[in-house]
Amino acid sequence: TLRGVAFVNAQDNQICTSADLDTYRIGSRTFVVQAGGEEAAFVITDVTNPASPIRVGPFTWARRGAKGTYTPDVKAFSQTVDGMTRQYVALSLERLRLNGFCGVVVFDVTTATPVFETQIYKNTPSDFWCDVHNSFVEDIGGEGRYLYATADAQNDMRVVDIANVADFPGTCDIATNCAAKEIGRYKAPTAVNNDNYVHDVTVINHGGTAGRRVYVSYWDTGLVILNATDVTPGMSPTPIARIDPPGFLTHHAFASADGTFAFLQDEILDQNGDAPVQMWRVDPPTLVDSLVLGTDVPVNPAHN
Repeated sequence: TLRGVAFVNAQDNQICTSADLDTYRIGSRTFVVQAGGEEAAFVITDVTNPASPIRVGPFTWARRGAKGTYTPDVKAFSQTVDGMTRQYVALSLERLRLNGFCGVVVFDVTTATPVFETQIYKNTPSDFWCDVHNSFVEDIGGEGRYLYATADAQNDMRVVDIANVADFPGTCDIATNCAAKEIGRYKAPTAVNNDNYVHDVTVINHGGTAGRRVYVSYWDTGLVILNATDVTPGMSPTPIARIDPPGFLTHHAFASADGTFAFLQDEILDQNGDAPVQMWRVDPPTLVDSLVLGTDVPVNPAHN
């Protein structure tokens, strides 16, 4: 039962999995793009008229055996190509089997027929990363410029300069043949072995004295807040702050508009009395309030 909201419409995406989504505009039209988990790459929906959505897709991986690909996340961005605005979506990919796709794959969705642009990953034996659970594309001057990606194999965050993505080769191995450059990185000192990892990344330009900040949801390390200028470029930035509630696995985080407060979320906590959504003051890190299961909200785990 949904309370306090008015039903507008519902859509059958023709797939069961509903992963993360984003929105974008082309001219006067508004679109939703939704990642498809293992069943599909993505689904696009024209929601210009919310009461009558128009589904385009789902778009699925054509290669045989590609059902080993899991698409958990999608981000929309645009760039100017030869004086024209091109609309892109970046898909974060993880392998469920070795023959699955991985890395970050970019499609041009300016027209109704998506066009594959590139697959970005790093194939260096000592610093290999390909499986990406979450990514974020930061706009600089209205152009999608920096791709922040979770490097699952390395348990850290990477930043890739994706300016002029239309010029990238189809297979964009950062280590050998790609115009994309890995320019930034952050790894928490406590992220050792395979018991900790970056789950989600959010980048917000707060303006003013706060400026551009990167919110790294670092699971058992908590929320790590970085100055974006320290990783574009920069390899070992000092965090602005770290918020690590006891017994809390930080899965996703977002901040208030001015950067004063941060909202943290744990997707595992699901018992009566647990507080899976917490509001913290950033400086100094201070718990302000939380949503308690069974008291403030039903006993259901929060996701994002």
